[in-house]
Amino acid sequence: MIAHNISFFAFLLLVFLASCNPEESPSPSVGKATFSLSPQTRNNGRVTEVPTPAFVLLSIEHSEGTAQENIKLPLYAFGQSYLSEGLDLQIGEYQLFQFVVLSADNEVIYATPLEGSELAHFVNDPLPIDFVIEENQSTTIVPQVLAVSEDDTPESFGLVSFGFDVVESAPT
Repeated sequence: MIAHNISFFAFLLLVFLASCNPEESPSPSVGKATFSLSPQTRNNGRVTEVPTPAFVLLSIEHSEGTAQENIKLPLYAFGQSYLSEGLDLQIGEYQLFQFVVLSADNEVIYATPLEGSELAHFVNDPLPIDFVIEENQSTTIVPQVLAVSEDDTPESFGLVSFGFDVVESAPT
């Protein structure tokens, strides 16, 4: 009987050890980033009624140098504010270097100016904005945005362009 119990426990130990695969590499640690809006006002821009925000277009760079550009995330209304869909990112330090808010028609309606640009003095923290992603945590980044007026150009925000071209598919 004792030999039978020892054999049974040896069998269980072998099954357990076989199920552990030391060659499996752990998946990269990730966290989540969400983006919200903090609209700012300015006195000299002629802004008519602003359409409802629908998307955010953003570009980020990891501290290791890898950049992700023109990420388009849907925005969801929560009372008077908006929050983007979550973006899964590896843990680490990042910089947000482009932040543009789009209407449902992909019209640029808000943008965050870059440091040193003509409009940078209207916000407390122009781009780039540093943020950290921690493992299994959600980080909310809230850049201040300015409504884009009919007189504004991408250059007034410190940008070469507002960052994307909408390509319509040709009818077949």
